[in-house]
Amino acid sequence: MQGKLFGSVKVLFANNDSYEGEVSNYQPNGNGKMTFNNGNVYEGVWANGNQSFGKMTFKNSEVYSGQWDKNTFQGEGTFTYADGLRYKGMYSNGAIAGDGVFTMIDGSTVQGSWELSERLGEVARSVGKALNIVFKNRDVFRGSS
Repeated sequence: MQGKLFGSVKVLFANNDSYEGEVSNYQPNGNGKMTFNNGNVYEGVWANGNQSFGKMTFKNSEVYSGQWDKNTFQGEGTFTYADGLRYKGMYSNGAIAGDGVFTMIDGSTVQGSWELSERLGEVARSVGKALNIVFKNRDVFRGSS
């Protein structure tokens, strides 16, 4: 197997990122943990050097857990903001896109189909579909955005 690296490794890169886990042909492949020099930590499944399914804990205490494609949020995932706001639903190209539910700090929820992930105030904009808001006291608002 000259010229190829396979198995489990511990690597410290020149930029001070570190990786511990499975590799194939010098790339993270399988289960592994990357600690980035900026303080972010990804732990999960790698596919040919790219994050595939796992959890990223950001330096500011925000956490994304779910599917990835080429190191970008893609598919189903959950993002918990540092202030406790949580979104669980679909992502496309790193942005909230599609069906999902926001859970507010007080426990109330906002369910809808979302077209952008910019935090304009506390909630992304809902598109086209019915919007359901369930408040902590169990009151429910049903309407459209």
